[in-house]
Order: sequence, then C-alpha cells, then structure tokens
Amino acid sequence: MNATLGDFFAAAQQHMTAASYLSQQHLVTGPVVAAIGAARQLSSITTQLWEFLAAPASSAQARKRLFLGLADPSTVGHLRAADDLLRQSVEQMQHRTAERDDPLAAHLAAAAQMLGIGLDLLRTHYSIDADGTRIARSDWAHAIDSLEVQHALLHEITVHGLHLADVLARILPDMKRRRLPEAATVQAAIDQLRYLPDALPMVTAVQHRAGGHALLSTVPPRPSTAPVHPPEQAQGPEQLCQDIIDNAESLRALYTDPLYDSDDRDVLDIRQWQRIATGGAILSHTQLQLCQALITRALRLGARAGGHPQQLRAALADVHRISERSVLAWRSVSRAWTDLLTDVPITARSIAETHVEHLVIRMGRLLYANPRWTPARQDSAPVKDPADVAPTTETIAAISMAMYHVNECMAVVARTNLEHANDVMRAHDMLLLRSPRIAKRLHRTAPVTSVYRQARTVLACYRSLISEAMASSSAFGQAALLATPPEHRSEFVGPIMDLQRRSDRRGLARMFDDADEQQWPDQQPASITRAPQRSPAPRSGIPASGVTDGAQPAGTAVPYEPPDDDGPAVDRTNWRTGL
Repeated sequence: MNATLGDFFAAAQQHMTAASYLSQQHLVTGPVVAAIGAARQLSSITTQLWEFLAAPASSAQARKRLFLGLADPSTVGHLRAADDLLRQSVEQMQHRTAERDDPLAAHLAAAAQMLGIGLDLLRTHYSIDADGTRIARSDWAHAIDSLEVQHALLHEITVHGLHLADVLARILPDMKRRRLPEAATVQAAIDQLRYLPDALPMVTAVQHRAGGHALLSTVPPRPSTAPVHPPEQAQGPEQLCQDIIDNAESLRALYTDPLYDSDDRDVLDIRQWQRIATGGAILSHTQLQLCQALITRALRLGARAGGHPQQLRAALADVHRISERSVLAWRSVSRAWTDLLTDVPITARSIAETHVEHLVIRMGRLLYANPRWTPARQDSAPVKDPADVAPTTETIAAISMAMYHVNECMAVVARTNLEHANDVMRAHDMLLLRSPRIAKRLHRTAPVTSVYRQARTVLACYRSLISEAMASSSAFGQAALLATPPEHRSEFVGPIMDLQRRSDRRGLARMFDDADEQQWPDQQPASITRAPQRSPAPRSGIPASGVTDGAQPAGTAVPYEPPDDDGPAVDRTNWRTGL
C-alpha cells in the first residue's frame, strides 16, 4: 500500500508538536544555530508549497482562486519575506559552531523533510509548462485542483507556518538574553509568519464543510504506468483483488497522462482501439461470470450475506443485467471498428494492451480453478465453485470493489479512445494515412455515405459503451457497500468518493452534448456552381432577365442533393441517458 499525502502531513505535524515542546525556554540549550537553520528549511518548503498552490492550472482557475482568497499575492509575499529573513539569519550565524544532536533542530528538519516529500508527491501529478501553468498528468489532478482541496492545502500551509512562528517565538528570548545580533532578524520573520491567520477562518469553515481535507489526505503518488506481470505463484482472492485495483490504476494513469497522449504510435493507433475493445469485451464477459458466482454465493450465505442480504442480492442482480449490456457494448465497438477498417495494417502491441491483458489474467484467476490461468488453451480450467470464488461476504465486497475500479478505468479508456477517434475521423488524417481504400473513396467527387455512416456507428457505440461502463461501476460500488457491515462501510466510502471526484463528469457531459450538434460532410448540402452563361436575346413572352417564374437564375449555386439512401444509420438518441 502506497503512502499518501495525509501520511506525510501527519508525520510533519507530529514533528512540529515535538518541536513545540522542546522549544520551551527551560529546554533550550546552546546558541540555537542548528535550530535556526532547520527553521529556515521548514520556511523554504512552506513557501514552495504555497507557490505550488499559486501556480494555476488555467487562467479561469487563477481568477477563481484569487476571488476566493486562495494564493493571495500578499500572503505569498509574507511567506517569502519570512524565508528571506531566516536565510539572512543563517548567513549571519555561519561563523558560529552548530550544536550536535540538537533534538529541536532534528524535529524541525524532519518536519521540513516530510513536507518536502508531500510536495514531491503532489508534483508527480503535474508537469509545469513554459509559462508556469500546471498541466495535469493524472486524474488525481482534477481532485487536487478542486476548490475544497485547495482550501485544505492552504489550511495545512497556514498551520505549519504558525507552528514555526510559535517555535521561533519560544527560542527568541534565549537569543535576546545571549545578545545575539540575529535576534532582530528572527523577530521580523516571526512577524511576517503571523500575518498568515488572516485567511484561516474562511479556509477552516470551507474545508471542513466540503471534506477537502479528507480527500487531500488520501492523495497517493502518481501510479507507475509500467506493466507488472501477474506472478506465477498462487494468490488468494483478496490479494488478486488488490492487484486488479493496482493494475486498473496504472492503466488509468497511462490514459490520463497527456505526455502519453502525444505518442501517435501508441494512443493514435487505430488497430489498438479495436484490440482494446476486444479486450474490454473479454473483461466484461469475465465480470459477467463473476457476477453469477457472487449471486449464487450470496444466496447460499442467506442472512449472513452482509448487513442487508436481500438488498445485496438485488444489487448483484442489477450488476448482472448491466454487465450483459456492457458485454454487448464492447462487442459492438469491436465489430464497428472491424467493419470500418478492413484493410488497416496490423501494428505492434502497445503498453495499454499489455495492461488490459494483465487485467484479463488476474480476473480470470479469480474465476477459474487454475492459480496460473492465462487465456492460452493449455492453461484453461473450469470455473471455480462459488464458495471458492468468494468464501465470505468480505470477499464479495472486495471483488465488487475491484470490479468498480475496473469499470471506472475502462470508462476512462473508452472516453479517451472516443475523443481521439472523433478527432481523427473528423480530420480524416489517420484514416487517409492508414487505409488506402478509405482514402480512395474519400477522394471521390461525390461523398461516399457508407464511410461516414460507419464512422458515426463507431462513435455511437463508444458513447453507449461509456454509459454502460459508468452504470456498471455505480452498481458494483453499491454492491460493495451492501456486502460490508455498517461499522466497516467507511472503508469503501472513501475510495468510491475519491474516484467520483477524480472523474471529469462535466467534461463527459459536454462530450455527449457536442455529439448531438456535429455535422458530417454527408449531412451538409454541397454547393455545385455552374459556369455563368450568356443570356439569349429577349423574346416576346419571356422576361428580359432570363428567369422564369420559380426557376433559378443562371450562374447561381445549386445545392447538392444526396441519394435517397444517404442518411445516418445511427439514430440520434440522447446518449446522456444512463450517465
């Protein structure tokens, strides 16, 4: 289990509590040279945290933060001023001998180290552009950039700054008693740090109401995107579920990284989209069989199946029905790609496909009676007995939670592939590059409507797939909660809420809305302009303008009328249903 940002903030708080105790006057010994140096390290890290908060992800977010009091330039100025003053104090004390094994300095330095690790953890989810704008590299950035989490981060920075001011204020009398010339500089730094509480009352009220601090404490490092092959040794259901969650998180991190998106050979690989859809269909089919096993196991457990047995069985039945639709949706996407791209060359397997293959193996080992199961024929095995799939209700909850992560991940994969496929099909650049047959057909004088209809079918299947994946994840989340006793239900509520906050639901809704407004070339009237002709001499009974009643003037544009069979093959339904 990876350490989270909350673990490092909590460790820093413990060191600051110990430093506050050791900074009492009767415990301070020596010229406190080492303590001032460690205090300067802490002020430097606190300033960097605030500068990270001040770096906007967009101009609109920068205005919103400034309006709500976040990243106030004057407050940043106080932190920088305090850091500069403590740096001057350290430079003035360079000729003095620092104490060895000073516990006060050790705790201040440890607090600075913990905050520095927390800052590095936050930076793993971003890259910094040339103009200083933060660019998200994972979907955790959506949660970190939310206003409630930004308020919580501001609260943490303010609290540590005030604790540092209290520690310095407690060792200041000893510095004055020793007539140290650096005492005046330290006093000025304390005054600057004590300006921080001005924003604290508003921040405290907002972050406690929105739960931003709880979400901030659960932020992990950005998951590694390197595939981890399933081990050869046998694993229990709980370990398999945890590996499935880690596998899904790695794949999700891969697809939410814009640096990975920039690799045309991998993400913009049409064959990869088709193979990913085939892998998604296999995952959904395995998930469907797992649902059947969980339903049978819940029936056998009877009243022992979680805190709400009847509701759990009903929830699992809903999951089974939704999983059936999800299997059909993935198969529809794969079949639609096959119909459209019959002559696209085969390409090498990508990292994303390796992740999907590992998910297939791990989910298969949950289901089949072979601890070393793989899709290869020689590793095939019968389905486990439901009692072996889920020995207890806790295992039912763990499997449901793992499937929740898988469906959320595959919804992100499908959405990313939909975005790229939509852009590619509208521009025709990848189709022209990868498919000579389609290139030839698109270069004909009149539009070939079957190509556009097939393209619209692919996109429509993707949108239907995303709706089913999101519905499936919601149903699995409910099943996980119902299979858990009420006293332990909070263990699953947090991860479910975190995944929901990480998802860009508004962006997904905009994508579905924009789909209803797209106009394809075969849906737009083409204009064919005739060469102007000289009008004949006027004759009696014919207007001099050369225009008869109800006729078009010579030389005007005549709209192109598509053939009778030229219509969209996919009904323009409201794809938002099911979101």
